[in-house]
Amino acid sequence: MPYHYDDSDSDDYAHCCKQCGMKYRSQEGLRQHCIESPDHYYCEDCNKLCRSKYGLHDHYRQSPKHHWCVPCKHNFDSAQNLKMHTECQHGPRDVECVSDQCDRKFVNRSAMIKHLENGICSSGINRSDVHKCVRRTDDEELIMKEPISVAYDSWNGRAFECPLCDKEFDDVKPLASHLISRKHQDKIRLYTCPDCDSRFGLFSAFVEHVDSNKCNALSSYSLGNAIETVLEQLAGDFSEY
Repeated sequence: MPYHYDDSDSDDYAHCCKQCGMKYRSQEGLRQHCIESPDHYYCEDCNKLCRSKYGLHDHYRQSPKHHWCVPCKHNFDSAQNLKMHTECQHGPRDVECVSDQCDRKFVNRSAMIKHLENGICSSGINRSDVHKCVRRTDDEELIMKEPISVAYDSWNGRAFECPLCDKEFDDVKPLASHLISRKHQDKIRLYTCPDCDSRFGLFSAFVEHVDSNKCNALSSYSLGNAIETVLEQLAGDFSEY
């Protein structure tokens, strides 16, 4: 059962912790005590000290100020973040892997693509395979901008400037090669939302963005079709038969 700590001003050490009896001259001193004590279960947002870890978790669960995932015992910053977490981690797993060599199922297609990129699929598909497949099938650049396109967008008035390290080039082609070099290959964000221009380093992150409906990207039939084409191509490339 949560309760507020005592912050009355009856004497010099008026601020008393009701859990352990420690007294402090100021409310801030008592607050820091509650935060830092490992055996105190204190909610900073609500100024509530709970009697146990379970009491604190129950407070998180019941309070409208908090966005608490009960199975994971984690407090999220917003209702939207909790919703996305719940859908991704605890939703029904009805999305099958594109590979016929893998029988795993996922809560959404971005989670499925992520397992491919991580190289843990039994098919052997990895991040490089996914990346190459997108480049090969995305003819209209609805999903990924070619390095040369990014390079053209990097003119600063006197040279083509690398958006990652500020190195300047006289021509776009050297910059395009530089962007996909070993130095930047894990940092360059070529996956670009055609609606809001948000950029991502991974195909899975791009798909997660468009599927979240944070913008109107999926209102375009062409984009939805382009994503499905990539997944179908991956399935064909790594078919067991």
